Amino acid sequence: MSANYQADGAAERSEQLRITEAVHEIAEHRASIEQAKGMLMYIYDIDADRAFELLKWRSQTTNVKLRAIAQRLAEELPRSASDRKSDLRSAADEILLAIDESDDPPDEAPTSGPRRLRSLEASRSAKD
Repeated sequence: MSANYQADGAAERSEQLRITEAVHEIAEHRASIEQAKGMLMYIYDIDADRAFELLKWRSQTTNVKLRAIAQRLAEELPRSASDRKSDLRSAADEILLAIDESDDPPDEAPTSGPRRLRSLEASRSAKD
């Protein structure tokens, strides 16, 4: 009976560790998504919902996980903007549009990305 008790305890600890690691990973992904949303909110002068929609649109267009897009944007935008001494909006546009464009589904028009960004730009201008 003692061996069974120890085995049950080890299995329970292993399961708790697995859950803890999963929660940590989810929190990290959420943090990178929130960071990318904040960047987009600032750059495009949009609210959090629109920033998430932009990330979601790019994810669906490229068939790349949203968290991967968010991580790439959060990693590359500061470096891209400072390396080129350019404005943040141009840097964000380039990063978002360069994410796995070659993986676009064949039935998608390749110009849908820039059109979408121009649409966001037009709606921003209308607010001003």
